[in-house]
Amino acid sequence: MRRILLGLVTIFIISNLALADKCHPPKPSKNPTADELMKAWFDIKFTRYARDYGSVGEVIYIDKTGLKRKKKWMRRRIILHGKRGFDYKDVIIITYPEYTKGLAVLTWAYLDVKKQNDIWLWLPS
Repeated sequence: MRRILLGLVTIFIISNLALADKCHPPKPSKNPTADELMKAWFDIKFTRYARDYGSVGEVIYIDKTGLKRKKKWMRRRIILHGKRGFDYKDVIIITYPEYTKGLAVLTWAYLDVKKQNDIWLWLPS
């Protein structure tokens, strides 16, 4: 039983290390060309080398009279690294104030640059 468990743990670690190599952008050369810089920018902008993550945030709006309004949001992104043609899936959800709570945007981004992202908007009733 120990051998099987040790073997499974070893396979899991090796497979994660192999995936980790894919998750980092390549080091730029000393004198990159404009094309190399644009490729690096594109890869970083569209999170080709990122990992799954989640975040929360808050925006405070202040009008001319000093009235403050606050909105809070939550974001989750799953990086798929090309599984079934997907680059990533992303959801952003408004969590505060109550009258907009639950408003959400779901995005599916594809690796094929000719295919447009699928975007859905959820409006709670």
